[in-house]
Amino acid sequence: MMKLAEEMKCNVGFLDPQIFSATVVQFKSNDVIQAIKKAMNHDYVVGAFNTGSHWVLVIIAMKWNVVWYLDSSKGFPLRKFKDVVTVVNWAYSEYIHPKMKKSSKNKPKLTHKTDIPCAQQSSGSTACGFYVALNMYELLCDL
Repeated sequence: MMKLAEEMKCNVGFLDPQIFSATVVQFKSNDVIQAIKKAMNHDYVVGAFNTGSHWVLVIIAMKWNVVWYLDSSKGFPLRKFKDVVTVVNWAYSEYIHPKMKKSSKNKPKLTHKTDIPCAQQSSGSTACGFYVALNMYELLCDL
């Protein structure tokens, strides 16, 4: 994906899936925050987030201040992304704080969208990793 983004001249930062997981968020949130913050120097930040038993594609569009969560399994319509939303917000706050003018009272906030249509895995399938890659590829090709 990194090579394809480079060839297409897309300014995309990728998050390491080993650090972008519910377990690491829970026990080493500062490491996750720093990794996200570093990647925010790109127009888009893309990462596969492991909820513990499922992979979800997370895309941060910096120029629009929006985060999209592409979940290939609608079998869990009430899936909560509370922890990842929190660390992404913290990283964004740390990233944007030095860029803010001291006189500015309103700092930009991220909008989090979890209802983004994407390719869906069949019920009972465990191919969520494949669907993260497929959705990532399809989105990258649309840029």
